[in-house]
Amino acid sequence: MKMSLKCTLWLGMILNGACSTGAWAQAACERYELLTPQRGTQIADRQPELQWGGDPHTSYRVQVAVVLPEGRVLESIDTVVIGNRWRLGAPVSVLTSAVKVIVSRNCSSYSVQDLHAQGPLFVIQAAEQCALTPRSLRRQGDTLYWMAPAHADKFLIQVFVVTQTPDGAATTRRIGDYDMTVAAWNLPASIKALLDSGRSTDSSWVATVQARCGTLWSHPQAVPLNANP
Repeated sequence: MKMSLKCTLWLGMILNGACSTGAWAQAACERYELLTPQRGTQIADRQPELQWGGDPHTSYRVQVAVVLPEGRVLESIDTVVIGNRWRLGAPVSVLTSAVKVIVSRNCSSYSVQDLHAQGPLFVIQAAEQCALTPRSLRRQGDTLYWMAPAHADKFLIQVFVVTQTPDGAATTRRIGDYDMTVAAWNLPASIKALLDSGRSTDSSWVATVQARCGTLWSHPQAVPLNANP
């Protein structure tokens, strides 16, 4: 029986071991569940280490998206690491963020769309790390006082005036910003003069205070300025 050249070559490759299963099979795509942080948890660590099961001497693809509550992407990462753990390069700079993660091997088809299509794996809630003590903001005379977070290095005071228009709508206008390094602020003479001139109108004056702890800004607290203290 005659054998074609193609069959002869194929038989020769098999006999030489070139057509073994290992030579032709493609490695299967594998995904890995995080061990820490666990799915659905809320953590305070702004620079968490991700850990997953697997060989610590093997390479893995790590895709991460840090997303703000309103949906905006704060940071997106796609990297390959050796080992079964990886840490964010820098602390997250916002109070609240959701983190999406895909850890995989041999999954080259995964794109950033695959990452964003899935729900958050865990949430970073860092508000307590830079929080003004609730209801601590008060006015005494012409000075505002508040209780500062332990790690605060700066405070931002903003003054707003809210005016109601004849049709019932309200407009808000920012009058000024003031930076402080201590937990107290004296009303400038210019603000006091504006307050005195506006007491007989329907305008409301409000001051807000935010603390900064490194790159983290606290939620603002507010106090009215119209009423005489």
